[in-house]
Amino acid sequence: IFIGDMGRGNISQLLRAVYGYPQWFVPLIGMWQGGITVATFGEGGKYQQVGQHMLAFLMGGCAYTHLRRGTRKKEVNSALVLLAFTILLPYLQGRDEDMVMWAAKQLGLAAVGFGVGEIMGKTVMEKVEVPAAPAKVGEGKEKSEEKKDK
Repeated sequence: IFIGDMGRGNISQLLRAVYGYPQWFVPLIGMWQGGITVATFGEGGKYQQVGQHMLAFLMGGCAYTHLRRGTRKKEVNSALVLLAFTILLPYLQGRDEDMVMWAAKQLGLAAVGFGVGEIMGKTVMEKVEVPAAPAKVGEGKEKSEEKKDK
């Protein structure tokens, strides 16, 4: 999806407006996702661990985006769930892997991805105004009723 955005730029414009990403960033993420796919599924999964490391790094950056630059903080849950799957993958596959070391690598790569997001947020991302949270249903009725009474 993100690679196909190179010509039209629709997703780039949306992410620029919401998060302040530069125009070139979305196609770069698309190519990174393509690399994850090839590494994970190419050649019978020979480079699956590399693909999972790349995904952990990407999910760290995604977590940065939703926690620091987003308006709805609970959107970070999808990144955290994918990160959890990258940590649990060797166990789920029954691979003989040191799970503590694997989890440390994945969390470390996610932290690096988060840090890269932080650096980008301070250097190349545009400053965007975070809109106020929308009012809950039913809030503000009293004020509108007061105006009617006047």
